[in-house]
Amino acid sequence: MVGTLQQGKSTYALVRTPDKDVYQVTAGNYLGQNFGVILGINESEIRLKELVQDGGGDWTERTGTLQLIQADTKTQERKNERVSFLRQCRDRGANGPRRARVALGPADAPRARARRTRRRPTASTR
Repeated sequence: MVGTLQQGKSTYALVRTPDKDVYQVTAGNYLGQNFGVILGINESEIRLKELVQDGGGDWTERTGTLQLIQADTKTQERKNERVSFLRQCRDRGANGPRRARVALGPADAPRARARRTRRRPTASTR
């Protein structure tokens, strides 16, 4: 289990398979190899009921849970580093030079106006 979703009164769990696919499941869905039925979902676990065959060949019900897996520390550290880097860029004004090239200050205004009003030579003046 990698997460939960809530829409109205319905709660859904996100389950990742060994093939890295993620599925959205809810109470009543089947899950696992032992005919598991989802009994309930909360923020940290999925409760299920499974039918398993014991050593004597008899089928018995077994209840179990799937716990929410926490992000490993390396992944969390990388995420924190990216957030820290983006905050530093924002605080330093990393986009400042790009904005400065586009914006015209008061000293550039007459030159910019002159460029806009310059006429192109016509055929008669060539």
